[in-house]
Amino acid sequence: MPHPPRPPAFGHGTISALWAAGLGLFIFLGMLSISISKGTAVVVSIVCAAVIFFAVRLFGESTPGR
Repeated sequence: MPHPPRPPAFGHGTISALWAAGLGLFIFLGMLSISISKGTAVVVSIVCAAVIFFAVRLFGESTPGR
């Protein structure tokens, strides 16, 4: 029986960007749901997404053990 193909390997920057985009969108929609203006929600969610990107980029990668 042949081996199943391995899933594609994504770079850590790609994974960080996906986390930042997803959580930034979550923050944006959450702020809209509690009646915060769109302008404020956009600015806050972009800043939060940037902070999330750098946090995941710097601290999110784990090195596998032996």
